[in-house]
Amino acid sequence: MNNKKKLSFTVLFLLFYQIMCCQNKTVRVGIYQNPPKIYWDKNGKPKRLWVDIIKIITANKPLGVIYG
Repeated sequence: MNNKKKLSFTVLFLLFYQIMCCQNKTVRVGIYQNPPKIYWDKNGKPKRLWVDIIKIITANKPLGVIYG
Protein backbone atom coordinates (compact mmCIF):
# COMPACT_ATOMS: atom_id res chain seq x y z
CA MET A 1 0.00 0.00 0.00
CA ASN A 2 1.39 3.40 -0.88
CA ASN A 3 1.55 6.30 1.58
CA LYS A 4 -1.59 8.05 0.30
CA LYS A 5 -3.66 4.91 0.73
CA LYS A 6 -2.24 4.36 4.21
CA LEU A 7 -3.03 7.92 5.18
CA SER A 8 -6.57 7.67 3.78
CA PHE A 9 -7.17 4.41 5.61
CA THR A 10 -5.83 5.87 8.86
CA VAL A 11 -8.02 8.98 8.61
CA LEU A 12 -11.15 6.94 7.91
CA PHE A 13 -10.31 4.46 10.66
CA LEU A 14 -9.88 7.25 13.20
CA LEU A 15 -13.13 8.87 12.12
CA PHE A 16 -15.02 5.57 12.46
CA TYR A 17 -13.39 5.04 15.87
CA GLN A 18 -14.57 8.46 16.99
CA ILE A 19 -18.10 7.72 15.82
CA MET A 20 -18.31 4.32 17.49
CA CYS A 21 -16.61 5.15 20.81
CA CYS A 22 -17.41 8.75 21.45
CA GLN A 23 -21.16 9.18 21.07
CA ASN A 24 -22.61 12.68 21.50
CA LYS A 25 -19.24 14.29 20.92
CA THR A 26 -17.76 16.79 18.51
CA VAL A 27 -14.84 15.94 16.25
CA ARG A 28 -12.49 18.62 14.93
CA VAL A 29 -11.31 17.93 11.38
CA GLY A 30 -8.27 19.75 10.01
CA ILE A 31 -8.57 21.20 6.51
CA TYR A 32 -5.71 21.97 4.18
CA GLN A 33 -5.67 23.31 0.66
CA ASN A 34 -5.45 20.26 -1.60
CA PRO A 35 -7.92 20.75 -4.45
CA PRO A 36 -9.81 18.88 -5.77
CA LYS A 37 -9.84 16.54 -2.73
CA ILE A 38 -10.40 19.13 -0.02
CA TYR A 39 -10.12 22.89 0.29
CA TRP A 40 -11.74 26.06 1.68
CA ASP A 41 -14.04 27.86 -0.78
CA LYS A 42 -14.28 31.66 -1.18
CA ASN A 43 -16.92 31.82 1.58
CA GLY A 44 -14.73 29.96 4.08
CA LYS A 45 -16.62 26.68 3.88
CA PRO A 46 -14.88 23.30 3.45
CA LYS A 47 -15.58 21.62 0.12
CA ARG A 48 -15.17 18.48 -1.96
CA LEU A 49 -14.42 14.78 -1.61
CA TRP A 50 -13.29 14.35 2.02
CA VAL A 51 -15.96 16.73 3.31
CA ASP A 52 -18.63 14.76 1.41
CA ILE A 53 -17.31 11.47 2.80
CA ILE A 54 -17.37 12.80 6.36
CA LYS A 55 -20.95 14.05 5.87
CA ILE A 56 -22.05 10.62 4.66
CA ILE A 57 -20.34 8.83 7.54
CA THR A 58 -21.78 11.13 10.21
CA ALA A 59 -25.24 11.63 8.69
CA ASN A 60 -27.13 9.41 11.15
CA LYS A 61 -24.79 9.73 14.10
CA PRO A 62 -25.05 12.03 17.13
CA LEU A 63 -21.66 13.48 16.27
CA GLY A 64 -20.79 17.09 15.54
CA VAL A 65 -18.05 17.98 13.08
CA ILE A 66 -16.06 21.19 13.27
CA TYR A 67 -13.71 21.99 10.41
CA GLY A 68 -10.66 24.02 11.27
